[in-house]
Amino acid sequence: MIITIIGKIIFDNNWYILEIKENEDFIKMIKSKLIIKYDENNYELTNKLHISIIKNESASLKQQKFGKSFIGEYISFDISIDDLVIFDTNGRHIWIELENKRLCMIREFFGLPCVKINNEYKIKFHLTLAKFIVPNNNDIINESDKSNIVRITQTCYFDLNNLYQYV
Repeated sequence: MIITIIGKIIFDNNWYILEIKENEDFIKMIKSKLIIKYDENNYELTNKLHISIIKNESASLKQQKFGKSFIGEYISFDISIDDLVIFDTNGRHIWIELENKRLCMIREFFGLPCVKINNEYKIKFHLTLAKFIVPNNNDIINESDKSNIVRITQTCYFDLNNLYQYV
């Protein structure tokens, strides 16, 4: 089953955000996936579903348009329930990863890092679904795995194992 989610770009406190519109089917699907993996007393769903497009990064191009361009634009994602993979490796949050060409183009417009291989964007954005009520603050990635991680900016890194940039 495929669910389409739609978000609207907003700019708040130097942060480009794709704020996801309420979607009852998507919320039901998320709850059904989370309850399989986690005790429902250990997490709470986020109040505002969103994807960070640009956070704690400074535009190197078109600086005069930063905070003005793209505001109010709607972007949609199709999410396959069957293929959905849920992540929790930072010990604080639960999220899914999404790819979207338009979000990459926005980052590129401002001169921010955008990995491309064979003219194809290799960037994964994350949609935070929930947070743990009691975070364990243990990053599950062990030290040997971190040797393959290259920090690009404060909020972006590149994984040498799978050749993806993560925002």
